[in-house]
Amino acid sequence: MKTVSGMIKKHFWILGLASFMALAPQSAYALSAVAQQIQGEVLVHKTTDTLDSWTAVTQDTVLASGDSIKTRKGTCALVYSDQATFAMEENTSVTLEETPTAQDLKLLLGKIKGKVNHQNATQPFEVVTPAAVATVRGTEVDFGFNDQGQLTVDLHNGKIQVINDDADMKLDLDGKKSITVQYDKEANVIRIKNECGSDGVVKFNMLGIEYAENPCEEKEISLATAENVNGTADTNNNSGDVENPETLRPPTTQI
Repeated sequence: MKTVSGMIKKHFWILGLASFMALAPQSAYALSAVAQQIQGEVLVHKTTDTLDSWTAVTQDTVLASGDSIKTRKGTCALVYSDQATFAMEENTSVTLEETPTAQDLKLLLGKIKGKVNHQNATQPFEVVTPAAVATVRGTEVDFGFNDQGQLTVDLHNGKIQVINDDADMKLDLDGKKSITVQYDKEANVIRIKNECGSDGVVKFNMLGIEYAENPCEEKEISLATAENVNGTADTNNNSGDVENPETLRPPTTQI
């Protein structure tokens, strides 16, 4: 027979468990990447490690938000259950970070090849670099970032969006496209090239102005407002011009 005392104790135990689950950090139930397909020299730095402490990665190492992983003469795959896989090539460094709206992969240097399952992904994946941020929801796409600050995006299929908040730039890609983006924050200049391997025109918006580039064309756009900056917006898609959209913006436009 159940006693009143026993029922009260059980009731408070259930309430306590529910309260603990409600107060537990969201990251405790977060999607984690797992390091797999490890070949050669691959190192990891956990958030709990001391500064500059790197250890060899073992198969199925679970990576939490804030962990960094780098390849030297080696390769590996970052597997997010059945949602996405990002293959790291040699000499590549990535830091993982979970945000409330996305799973971020901060590409510090090197190349990664991403494959995201649109049907299974519970939130978008973002590849973050100083040049731009690419949002991947469901596609196959390769990314590269070099020591010159240039981001390369090779989209094989599907759709992605590439943005740079500092430059107020938004670029939507679909189909088979290849672009490079280089942002010189000190010079306040951004360069965007539609590579020759693209299957068509690339369009993007910069500071409220629409641009279009045919394959093999490149634009270098100044974001400065200095009066000595020359150039006009290129509506004829001529490549290699330095453009200053600030001189064309109507006075009422809000940035």
